[in-house]
Amino acid sequence: MKFVLNQEDVKSLSEDQQSAIFDALVAAAWADGNVSQAEMARFEAEVVKVPWGKDEQTLIKMVHASRDRVGQLKDKDGVLAFIKNIADRVPSQTVREKILYMMGVIMFSDRQLSDAEKNVVAAFAQAFGISKERFDLIGAEVRGN
Repeated sequence: MKFVLNQEDVKSLSEDQQSAIFDALVAAAWADGNVSQAEMARFEAEVVKVPWGKDEQTLIKMVHASRDRVGQLKDKDGVLAFIKNIADRVPSQTVREKILYMMGVIMFSDRQLSDAEKNVVAAFAQAFGISKERFDLIGAEVRGN
């Protein structure tokens, strides 16, 4: 699958960039205000696919840290600043597209997207500079998964 983070992608990422990816994935899971069983299962499945080169305890700590950061977001301005910060920390367009794909797969795990989830994924796509054509392609891949 062309939108899956692979070893080449990960080995070029700093710790901070990897943390930004976790922030984005946790934001996807929490986009509608709660995490369904389907979203949690898909989140875990997506995270373990990636060759992070870290032990399970480290990954769990990264997820918890991201969850805490997402939990501190209180308003639209805070959310938009959070998303911009992630985009600033992950400059690779290829990795950005793969993050958006993973986010979409997590959000669409229950086969529907709430308005909140649509807004979050659209805000990430904009911050990541992803064109409508690429966004539509990524969405088609998500729906086909």
